[in-house]
Amino acid sequence: MGKRIGEMLLDYQLISKNQLEDAMAEQRRTGDKLGDIIIKRGMVSADDLEYILSRQFATPSLNLHNYQPSPEALSLIPNWYMKKNLVVPVELTEKALTVAMADPRNFKLIDELRFMTGKRISPVVASVYNIRDALIRFLGEKVEEESDDEGEALREGMDLLTDGEEFQPRVEDILTQAASTPNSETARRILATMALEKLSHLHFLKKPSKIEISARVGGVIEKTYRSARHPMLNVISILKVRAGVYSAEGSPFEGAFTAKINQNHYRFTISGLPTHEGEHLVLSCVKEPDAETLTLADLGFYPNMLANYKKTIARKHGLILYVAPSLNGVTTTMYATLKEVMKPDSIAISYERDSKARLPGVLQVDPDLSPNVEQGEGLRILLSQDSDYLLIDDVSTHMAMRSAVHAALGGTLVLARVKEKSALGFVVKMANSGVSPAILASALVGVVGQRLVEMLCPACAKHYEPVEQIRNELEKLTGIEDPLLHRAPGCKNCGKTGRVGNLGIFEFFPAGKTLQKIIMDPPPASAVEEVARKAGLRLLIQDGMMKALEGKVSYEQVHASL
Repeated sequence: MGKRIGEMLLDYQLISKNQLEDAMAEQRRTGDKLGDIIIKRGMVSADDLEYILSRQFATPSLNLHNYQPSPEALSLIPNWYMKKNLVVPVELTEKALTVAMADPRNFKLIDELRFMTGKRISPVVASVYNIRDALIRFLGEKVEEESDDEGEALREGMDLLTDGEEFQPRVEDILTQAASTPNSETARRILATMALEKLSHLHFLKKPSKIEISARVGGVIEKTYRSARHPMLNVISILKVRAGVYSAEGSPFEGAFTAKINQNHYRFTISGLPTHEGEHLVLSCVKEPDAETLTLADLGFYPNMLANYKKTIARKHGLILYVAPSLNGVTTTMYATLKEVMKPDSIAISYERDSKARLPGVLQVDPDLSPNVEQGEGLRILLSQDSDYLLIDDVSTHMAMRSAVHAALGGTLVLARVKEKSALGFVVKMANSGVSPAILASALVGVVGQRLVEMLCPACAKHYEPVEQIRNELEKLTGIEDPLLHRAPGCKNCGKTGRVGNLGIFEFFPAGKTLQKIIMDPPPASAVEEVARKAGLRLLIQDGMMKALEGKVSYEQVHASL
């Protein structure tokens, strides 16, 4: 093992033994690095320390005083990352990036840099003091004002909007100002805008000379913007690192993080794939439900449907299926249901990836934390946990459905999600796929279909008479004559968007003759909803159109969600 830095300074007669003992005493008292203390006390120069460090680590040293890195090298690492970790990219070749750092044995840091830049990292030694001076010179005074605290605010999940801040969330303005704004500030504005403007996704398509950015709102791509590659590449790097992603350029990746915005918590997911057009990245935003205050009454159930649903969830065992595509509020409904039925002396377990909220009294299991256990084996182990309530986030496969059915028949109330479009269509699919119809009929006590639609702003919503074709459709679906629909053009109360939050539209099929008939004698998938309609059960389209006539949502939003 090589000599310690103090011993080497003595060997080279750069300090005395008494000076070393004094510096080591201060190190024990403050926890600072010995080299920093020795330079701060003026015992040796930063250049002398670099020479000693080079000998200690058997790594070349670099005097940064007379060195100017290329813009290409500096652009590969975000400014905040350089200042937080005290690294300076100094030279870029086709396959390698030379980086000055104080400790070339920090292999975690080297791995992060390798994944972030896609280059092999060749470290050289420089003192902390010289690195700090170099960063001030290389990044300039304007960038120097971008303190570490800004990057930390983004990294640590502090509220991204300060009290009293006047923030105008417009994607176009953020991109226009990006070149003159610190990168971490641009990243903060993007996240805050997604939350406040209810942007579910931002798509980034990297092209040779630009980046195309598309925003999705309410399921529709509203507009595509164009931005220069620099500095947007640095902003994307900040978001990737925030999500724990250190992938090489062009490699597939996925990561996630949470952020607090206006006292609400949001979950952001970022993923990327290489395409023939260029790397395609998607940043998604979902507001996390408040598990403390959420109730079934808040979700949008009509009283009669809610009463029938509460009767079903009051059972001590059985299987309830929740069927909807992703991002339609199913997790919120399942959490609210657990809160409604759980008793202090009961045992509840949720089996889901990336839990959207922490539920008091619920044992939340993430299958990704047991990567060596396949889903079927994980569910089998779950069944032996003697739970009263079990929440499963995906039973789309035959094996998962069998596990859920067996748990329901074994005395557990099982809430299971399915990411498909048709609720009754999935029941028919399971009945035809090998799950015993008799066993399925015995276990299944209810099926919920759900969509999430944006609510119209009540302050600016105006009614209008629909055209004859739509009027006839509404009268047939709702039984209401001379129906009126509503539009919301936008006002100051809703930020000119015409939207104020989300509302669920539902269909609920309780255990009974109709559900049993569909399971035991499955009709064609195209006819299954007609069977339910004839039995007097309200479908999604009917529930949605009733809410459209009441002015809560728009006709177009209901159709778009289905």
